Amino acid sequence: MKAISSKESLTKVARHADASKVEIKMTTKDQHLTLQIHDNGKGFHVDDNKGTSYGLAGLPERAIMLGG
Repeated sequence: MKAISSKESLTKVARHADASKVEIKMTTKDQHLTLQIHDNGKGFHVDDNKGTSYGLAGLPERAIMLGG
């Protein structure tokens, strides 16, 4: 499950962010896993692509569907 979300996140960075650096941090606390992905890419404005794609909106939904 986490592998799917992390893979998709990194794919989005590679395709859209024009980033030269990506940092991945995984931590555990009280049997909870936290995955953080940061990049130095160009970013985006949420309202710019409204209605033309799902963008990042699908990531949390897919994680929930997989039990995360």
